[in-house]
Order: sequence, then C-alpha cells, then structure tokens
Amino acid sequence: MPPTAAFARMRRDNAAKGSGTLDETRRRVRSSLMAIQIAVIDDPCQFKSLKVPRRGGKTVTAAACIIDFALANHGSRIVFGSMTLKSAKRLIWTGRDGIKRWNTRYDLGIVFNNAEMTATFPNGSVFMVIGCETQGDIDKIRGDALDLVILDECKSFPPSLFNELLDQAIRPTLMDNAGTLIIMGTPGAVLRGRFYEATSQEGTVITVDEDGAKHAVCRPYHERDDERWKDVEYDWSFHSWTLEENTAHVVKHRGGTISTLWDEAQKERHRMHWSPSNPIWRREYLAHWVADDSVLVYAYDPPRNGWLPKTSEETNHFGLAKEREWHYGLGADLGFDNLFALEVVAWCEELPEFYQVYEYGEAGLTNRGIVAALKKAREIVGHDFDFMVADRGNLGKAQLATIEEEYGIMFDAAEKHEKNAHIEILNSDFREGRCFIKKDSRLAAEMEVLPWKLPRGVFSLSREGAPLIKKYEDDSFAKDHCDAFLYCVTRAQHRLNRIRETLAPQPGQDGFDAWFYSEHKRQAFTAKRRDVDGGWKGHHLDGRPPFRA
Repeated sequence: MPPTAAFARMRRDNAAKGSGTLDETRRRVRSSLMAIQIAVIDDPCQFKSLKVPRRGGKTVTAAACIIDFALANHGSRIVFGSMTLKSAKRLIWTGRDGIKRWNTRYDLGIVFNNAEMTATFPNGSVFMVIGCETQGDIDKIRGDALDLVILDECKSFPPSLFNELLDQAIRPTLMDNAGTLIIMGTPGAVLRGRFYEATSQEGTVITVDEDGAKHAVCRPYHERDDERWKDVEYDWSFHSWTLEENTAHVVKHRGGTISTLWDEAQKERHRMHWSPSNPIWRREYLAHWVADDSVLVYAYDPPRNGWLPKTSEETNHFGLAKEREWHYGLGADLGFDNLFALEVVAWCEELPEFYQVYEYGEAGLTNRGIVAALKKAREIVGHDFDFMVADRGNLGKAQLATIEEEYGIMFDAAEKHEKNAHIEILNSDFREGRCFIKKDSRLAAEMEVLPWKLPRGVFSLSREGAPLIKKYEDDSFAKDHCDAFLYCVTRAQHRLNRIRETLAPQPGQDGFDAWFYSEHKRQAFTAKRRDVDGGWKGHHLDGRPPFRA
C-alpha cells in the first residue's frame, strides 16, 4: 500500500474510533484547565502575548490552544515554533505536556508524522512543529496561509531575527484567514525586544499622537473592561499570572502529604533567604521582568561598544582611518543545518582597539558555497587576511580537509579548550571600550541576549561563589556569529600594542634610535609580505600553496 494511502486509512480509522463528538472532546479538554488558561483560548484578539513563570502551565496552555482550535476549525493549519527545533520538539511534541500525551489521554485520533513533525487531526486540521533559528527555518512558513501560530521561548530570539520572523514571515501568512498569533515565554534578565515590550508594564503606557489617537503596545487582559482603555488601540492582548495562581498542579510527597507548587516555592525562598523583592524570586516565581547582566555571556553594551561606520575622504570603505595600516582576520563557524557564520575583524599595531567590519551567515552551504563566501569576503576587504581560523573539531576537521585539498584553502584550528577564558578576555575589551561591533549586525543581536546555561537551582551568577560554577552557553540561543568572532579575538594582535608601548624606549632615551630603526624595518617587511603574489594568492583561494613567512 502506498504511504499516502496508508496515512489516509489511518486517519479514517482514527476518526471512526474517536470518542464522542468534537464538542464533547473540547469540553473534556477544557475541564482540565484553569480559568486563566481558558481565558487565553477564548480571548477574541488576533494577537496575544503570554508571560508566565517557571512551572506556570505555559506548555499546557499552548497544547490546549492547539487542540481546541484544531477541533473547532475544520481543516485549519497550525504552527508551533521555538528558537530551535530540538527545544520545540521537547516542549510540545514528546514532552510531559506535549501533544502526544494529550492524544493518548483524550483519544483524539491524531496521526503523527515524526519525520516531517506534523500531526493531522481526524477533521483535517494539521499541526506542524518548527525551529526558527536560521533564515532557512523562517522561509519554511513563508507563503503558506496559516490559521494559528504559537511562538514559545520568545525571550531566546535575537531581536533582529524575531522582528523578521513576526513582520516578514508570520503576519503575512495570517492575513488570508485573519489568523491568530500567540507569543509566549518566561521573563528574562534582558529588558529589551518585542517580547519584552509586549509583556511588560512599559508596554502598557498609553501615548497620544498629534491627531489625538491613543495607542499602547499591549493591554493587560484583566483590564479589558477598564475605562482607561476606551478608544485605545493596542498591538497585543497581554496575559500573565504568577506561580501562586497555578492551582492545577500539586506535589505529592512521600508519606502522602500534598502541597502546591506555590507552597514549594515559598519553602525555597525561605531556604535561600530571599526577600520578597529579590530579583531571582520576582523573575522566576512571579514572572516579573528584572534585569541581571550577570547571566549574559558577553559584556557587550550597545552604547559603549556599538558603532556605525561612517566613510569620508579620510577613511577607507570600512570607515577606518586611512592613515593607519590595518590588519584583517577571518573567523568561521561551520554549519549546514545551522548557520555557516563568517566574521572579519580589523586592527592596527598603533591602537589597542579592534573592530568588526564584515559578516556573512547562511545555512545549507556546500563546500563550493563556503569558498564563494570566502572569496566575496576577500574582495570586500581588498587584500589578504593575516589569519583564517575555524573550528576543526568533529565533522569540521573532515570538511576543512576537503576544502584544503580541493581548493587549496587552509584554515588554522580554533582554540576551544579554553573558551571561557577567551570569553573573559573579550569581555575585558568590551568593558574597557576597546572592542567595537556594528550595531545592526547579527553578531550584535546574538551577543545582546546570549545567556549562560545555569545549573539546576541556580538563577543568577551575581552571587558569592558564582565563579566556581562551571558555565556553558545556552544552546537554545543562536551563537554562530559569536563563536566565529571569538575565534578571531584569540588570534588578533591588537593587544600587543600595549606591550610595545610599555617596552619601547621613548625619544631621547638610550636605545630609541635602534628601536625605531628596527620597528620601521618590521613594519616595512609586514607590508611587503602582504603584497607578495598579489597578497590574497598567498592565502589559498586560488589553489596555490599557502604562503608561509
């Protein structure tokens, strides 16, 4: 029997054995929910935002929304997305509160396609699970007419990617049928971005324009009947609750005693000696947005470390002073399903600063595509790179060996065994204002939100003893460009400027003339070496052996 016919027969069989009418099934599903969760389902607004604490019933709410909508709307198309496909699958597909558990519990008759991550209801409604990490992931939902889209873990999205996902991919797909969009997640420690604006007190501020029209980013759902919201236009209908309001989940202890999650949270607060105003308590259990920069991997600060290159007669095409002799280095983070990310940095020997000047990122690149991206970067830079470095671990070693054999392009191996130490060195450059990143770059977007993956029971690193915690970057966040940039930082020579300044004799001191002559020869040799064989030819992109001094 052909696969298509087999799936059709399974759908007919499941539809035949479904228990009760669709309305009865919806009633049974709703009977397991709290009133605050049903309010999310019944809210008539097209765009909804939801902010809840850990263990607040967020995944249950998402699953119930999907099932109720699918049963109530024959042939509807529904999408659930998260930052990565792995996290989306863990939450809504195979998790304890995932769709498969609901299907078993209520005998919904859903047919699951694990290869394509789609679930088909007996009435023809189709539910799909996607990751939204790369441009290719976003393109999967372009052009399709959707009826319901739910995005989870929204604080994990880089701001630029989240904006593109909402405005250019999802909203157009909802126009045909006036579909519903729900963005949801737990609050974070970074107070910026569309999800923060749609779920914070700042978003509820009502503004009045020149024509007298009133507008706010979000309107709290529980204030929907308040007089102050009369004639106010808003983007999001905002739902939120604390852990105390999650009365559906109870904890059964050994010995037969039963307590609520809120009771357990109160015990944890007293054990940790947290006051009611403690930021960890407020963020993790009350669902309040509270800033904590200690959880971020990078100390990048846009006002201090962001720059927008401005070209003039005194600068090159990167906005760097022409009077300086600039060096360039390239770092690459390999990926196929994930991004192939490329970062180019610039520095000179007279200054301690270094700059991000170019980046490129795309998923699904073959070796030929990678080489084309490298050649484009070389053409934009205008001459040879001082180094090209990439991760040669795992499958990257075989891929780079193939590129070297077929195209003569050689990468140096990235130093990854002391990655956290390299991150701290880079952070010192950020804090001292020596590292500058383009404000509109993907790198900046990743660095603004990339957090440490905190061990279970740890919610902050800004406490005594935190340095003893082994820290890992949170893999649910995009960090391809961060890694490529970090590879560059470990090889750039901008810090040697301070060593030369410290050791060099000053004018009038003994040995200054000899040092000045030697330094002049060194710089002249460096410039000459860069021009050997056209500069770039010595660095492997034309199939010739790599240049070695």
